[in-house]
Amino acid sequence: MKAFNTFLLSLIVCFSSPVKSGIEDTIYHIEQRLARGESVAILYIDMQTKFIRAFNESEFARVIEGQLRLIKHFAGRENVHLIDVNYKDQGPTLSEALMQLRKNINYRLFVKDKDSAFQTMRTIPASDDQPVPADQVRGKLIDYLHSINTREIMLTGCFDGACVQRTAKDALDAGFNVSVDRDLNIIENLYSSNRRLYTPEEHARIRSQRWELIQKQFPNLKMVQPIEHDYCVVD
Repeated sequence: MKAFNTFLLSLIVCFSSPVKSGIEDTIYHIEQRLARGESVAILYIDMQTKFIRAFNESEFARVIEGQLRLIKHFAGRENVHLIDVNYKDQGPTLSEALMQLRKNINYRLFVKDKDSAFQTMRTIPASDDQPVPADQVRGKLIDYLHSINTREIMLTGCFDGACVQRTAKDALDAGFNVSVDRDLNIIENLYSSNRRLYTPEEHARIRSQRWELIQKQFPNLKMVQPIEHDYCVVD
């Protein structure tokens, strides 16, 4: 684990560049909702150790830098609920992110076995050989969100064209207000089978069209900062 932590830190240092204004736009967007007395759930999706093998290194360094800034900014805020969404059997959340997530007074783990976090209907362990920890959400995610009286959800994680997008669609279907900053999502999946079927440009166009269609269908989807690096390959 120590070696992995060193590797993670080296990626951030070597590849990080000045974070674009998008993270400030996202923070401002969330702060506006908090100022209105609303609570906000930030779903941190699938940023796990077994998925890191499929990340483009330079993209990952940029994205994790912005994610950590977002998490640190809202640590300890009473009306912000940081929900660490894990895909079953894909390892723990990346160590630096998990350390910051757990500083939030409303931190919770949610484990899913499908791409969309809203499609898991029961409590499941992160892996079959592990017990369910005390800070894990029991039952359905939608029921937990209702229990904390939030209608505002912000999504960040991997992969932009797969689990993040499918979770967004289901959240919107369930009546939540959803915000997405695509600059804070992992785009490229190096292990995607679709890499053999489409060019990067075709993937970018398809992915953007999917988000645009969702936004047309659901006006309560807020795209905080459309991504400026829309050239990567996704699922």
